[in-house]
Amino acid sequence: MDWDAVGAAGEILGALAVIITLAYLSLQIRAMRRESEAGALAVYGQHASSVRERLIEHTDLWTKANSGGALTQSERFAFDELAELVSVVHFYAFRRATVLGFEGNRLHEPASTLAEFLHRFPAAHERWQAWQEAHRTSRHRIGVTSTHLAEKWHRMVTEAVSALESTDAPR
Repeated sequence: MDWDAVGAAGEILGALAVIITLAYLSLQIRAMRRESEAGALAVYGQHASSVRERLIEHTDLWTKANSGGALTQSERFAFDELAELVSVVHFYAFRRATVLGFEGNRLHEPASTLAEFLHRFPAAHERWQAWQEAHRTSRHRIGVTSTHLAEKWHRMVTEAVSALESTDAPR
């Protein structure tokens, strides 16, 4: 066996090692992505649970606002805070899904969930629209790192609410 044959065998073994390493890395990346997705969903679930607890604490206020009852200034402030909290939790779930590269239903789930919520509660829907308009016209977007992302979010939720409203329309 001459040195050329040894060199060729070494190149083949080296190429094989590179292929095995790449395969292993792709498996590791896939596993890490699954863990990230699970973690993101767990955080979303914790935040959503926290929001539900706050809504339960303020059921009377929530019911009064969404049934068209007149609110005092302090009640209006508390209601606006609750409605904004609901919206922010869903927006950050959407942003996290976008960052993690979710697609399809997993990306649209926070928007759909918020749309169903806004559809059920008209006062919350009005507050959300006012909040979105204020953020769109303001130069200072608190917590919104990407105008494009915020516009995409607004469009997704608006389309989902419109779809829900169209199913309620008399035929």
